[in-house]
Amino acid sequence: MKVLFGADVSIGYLSQHRGEIRDPAVVFGDALPLFRAADFSVLNMENVFGDEAALTPIIKSGPNLLATKDLESYLTAIGPTALNFANNHAGDYGDEALLSTMADFESAGILTFGAGKNITQAYRPVLFRKDGLTVAVIGVCENEFGIATDEKVGAAGYRLGLVTKAIRAALDAGCIPVIYFHGGNEHNPLPSPMKNDLYRHFIDLGAKAVIAMHTHCPQGYEYYGDGLIVYSMGNFYFPDEPGEMTPNWTTGYLSEVEFTADKVSLAVHPYVYSNAELKLLRDNEKTHFLAYLDALNAIIADPAQIRAYFDTWCVMDGIHGYAHNAVYRDEMCEEGAETVRHIKNLLVCEAHNELMQASFSMIYNGTIAEAQTRVDYMRKLQSLNF
Repeated sequence: MKVLFGADVSIGYLSQHRGEIRDPAVVFGDALPLFRAADFSVLNMENVFGDEAALTPIIKSGPNLLATKDLESYLTAIGPTALNFANNHAGDYGDEALLSTMADFESAGILTFGAGKNITQAYRPVLFRKDGLTVAVIGVCENEFGIATDEKVGAAGYRLGLVTKAIRAALDAGCIPVIYFHGGNEHNPLPSPMKNDLYRHFIDLGAKAVIAMHTHCPQGYEYYGDGLIVYSMGNFYFPDEPGEMTPNWTTGYLSEVEFTADKVSLAVHPYVYSNAELKLLRDNEKTHFLAYLDALNAIIADPAQIRAYFDTWCVMDGIHGYAHNAVYRDEMCEEGAETVRHIKNLLVCEAHNELMQASFSMIYNGTIAEAQTRVDYMRKLQSLNF
């Protein structure tokens, strides 16, 4: 069985720039043969759909992502088997916008998973069956905003007990478990030590593959034990102002994962996109990108290097980025959600929490200077040079 996994899709930008809307069959034409050839395919839907005038954005850190209903055609033109909603934007415009969006795609014949009316529904896997095999894909995301509870609509926020239960339930049912995980440190070309440990732990629990995204840039992959870990594929299609889209924002890869009864294997299909089209990389461009992935994979294979480069990332994005939000004032209790949203996200989101812990530990231990020696190389990795 071959399953094609892609990463983040968000097309809200096009709702605000109607002149840039193109025929989606043309935009994705280069990649459509891969979707048609796969037995099943999955993408992560990073915005909901609806009328902005009729909806109220939730209070949160980061942007609230929304697209108009007519742009659902961008997804139906691709025709993925399933769309995942376990991410930090599923709840951006409240419960009804999420449930309505999921219902629209179900009506169009596209399965949805990773969110639901409560946490139990959100953790239900999507099942792919062929040739006597059943692959159970479980959507999970970090705990930012819009997360489901026992009584609340939302996305499948990461809880180790629930992930463990979902993997065991899939194994007990004779399925091949796959964790489709939305998390990590945005714009970091390398996974953090915690993500490295966590994704490997999912394989130890019995998952056959962990396919991840959210970083908005490509990261590497590894075979671990009997399983496969793809740390991040980058964006699949995420239009923005052209001047805002860096090479690592617009470059990514599709993961074609083949499952048999006793093994899993990966074929990588890299691409670059603009607002107008997505083009598969070929010839020298593909060779360069695959060599870039090899360079990332070599670092991933060495836990000491993962830790060292994460320390460098903390210098770049933690100490000089997020740390200024780690301030509490007594007045926040009266001022409410608007003033506490940033510090809440630092404490609750696993990636942000790890970044803050490591950043303040470096300050405490006096190790910042050593981490700074790798900043130039990290910036080269960010620019897809190495």
